[in-house]
Amino acid sequence: MMASENEPPAPHFAKRKIAIIGGGPTGLAALKECLAEGHTAVAFEGRPEIGGQWAYQPIPPSNPSPSSSPNASSKFPLYPDVWSSMYDSAELNSCRDTTSFGDFPIDPARYEQYFGHAKMLQYLKEYAEHFDLMPCIRLSTCVVEVEFEAAEGDATSKAGGPTAVVRTQKVGSSTTSSDVEEEKFDAVLVCTGHLTKPVTPDFEGRDKYEGGLGHSHYYRSPETYKGKKTVLIGQGSSAIDIATELTVHAKEVHMVTRRGGWVIPKWVLGKPAEAWDNRVTQLWIPLGLSQWLQTQLLNLVMGTHPPLLKPDHKILEQNASCQQTFVPLVKEGKIKIHRTTIEELSENGIGLADKSKIDDVDAIICCTGYSSRELPFQIKHADKRQNSNKVPHDLYKMIVPVTNNTAPSVYYLGFIDLFGPHLPTAEAQARWVAAALSGRINLPDEATQKAEIEHHKKLRQERFVGSERHDLAAYPVEYIDDLMTPLGAVPTTWACLKKGVWNAVFVGVTAAAQWRLFGHGACEQLAKASVKRVVAEKKEMSLEEKAGLKAQREEILRARKVTK
Repeated sequence: MMASENEPPAPHFAKRKIAIIGGGPTGLAALKECLAEGHTAVAFEGRPEIGGQWAYQPIPPSNPSPSSSPNASSKFPLYPDVWSSMYDSAELNSCRDTTSFGDFPIDPARYEQYFGHAKMLQYLKEYAEHFDLMPCIRLSTCVVEVEFEAAEGDATSKAGGPTAVVRTQKVGSSTTSSDVEEEKFDAVLVCTGHLTKPVTPDFEGRDKYEGGLGHSHYYRSPETYKGKKTVLIGQGSSAIDIATELTVHAKEVHMVTRRGGWVIPKWVLGKPAEAWDNRVTQLWIPLGLSQWLQTQLLNLVMGTHPPLLKPDHKILEQNASCQQTFVPLVKEGKIKIHRTTIEELSENGIGLADKSKIDDVDAIICCTGYSSRELPFQIKHADKRQNSNKVPHDLYKMIVPVTNNTAPSVYYLGFIDLFGPHLPTAEAQARWVAAALSGRINLPDEATQKAEIEHHKKLRQERFVGSERHDLAAYPVEYIDDLMTPLGAVPTTWACLKKGVWNAVFVGVTAAAQWRLFGHGACEQLAKASVKRVVAEKKEMSLEEKAGLKAQREEILRARKVTK
């Protein structure tokens, strides 16, 4: 049908050349969404396979700790030798139905509700294959430096900011300048993750200690600690998983924790824990009431937390860990909790800040986190700012540095600390960035960006435990809704009622397909079938889902002009 002369012309959206650094879940989502928006995009991945953290790396017994790469140099440092922190038994902390990307459901006939790292890697590879991403990924290629040229003359990118010169190096090559290749891009999406550079505290007396001391990043299996008195420092998800499986092998298991923490079982009254936290509880019920209700449910299911484990902060004020048997093991005395900090190490023991001691310690595992803002490459700025390999603290939408440019040249995806599964949020960030780069989303002026950043800082101070980890923290439904609002992709009550999916979206498990029902980027047939299948707890994909995936795949191949 011919357009009327009085109709406004269709909006023209820009097409950019985009560099994506990282081939993990965030990088894959970014690549997929940039291609879907019509951009030209290339992803650089330092390892010979995609998957990021989920691409398991065994640790040889002769090399239990990191070593410097033979290719490393002060000018072009390469990635660490050991990139993945996955241990043999690692599995999802979030359930299958909340974990998947919104437009690529996880098949319940092939994936359990909580599956291990090998199956997660399989899912990511299936995602890359389905969306035909592999031709756009350069494996075994490390980004060693990003330099932004001054925004003048030919150096101004189509994105409105300075052009990015991305310098890369093939893994295994020498460090001479002739081995470093460079290519210009309109924008760079940093998707390197924040779990590659472990932090081990420099304890007083560390050099005196004669036992084994390492970081959980290099832990793979409990057999190494058979018959050993083992102390874990920290109480994050890894610490809880490791402590739990060590009880079968180690002589004794101790855990030193400063704050304590909430540990939620994966299964609550026969359902995944996430089934009890939905769109209604996250958005409609006041936070204080929601915290009280969830605490009562936790106490009903598991009993109250032991005093040394129970934190001073409320549930949802720090990211809780999910583990079914940890709390019972603590109550049985098989895991001994020390609510204090490390004061010093001796030849064979640990002195604690509460003046108690743990003697005859054979091994210490530091579950003390990561240098979450450090990047494995340098960024040289065009405006004469100091070169940096750090993620900035102040990011608009927790993605992009404050700028006056229409479309900035650098975005940081996947660095948010989530109170929920990672993939749906990575997908939402990728959709927002791809739309911002095309001009479908217009960034506000600098003052407005700064005001929103300050607002969210105050909000985080009110909601979360004060720590650097929570500088970029959010509740998932609220955050994704915010990103999806300018794309018209937020599921509203009335819209869901009209489609007959209100119960599935608002009361059911928060499946990411709910953000694919409406607006730009919607795949209505597939998304509607997915949310209905999830709320009905079906054990296999519906025929509508399979048909939706098939149609989606055919459209992708047509768009890429690929024949199979």
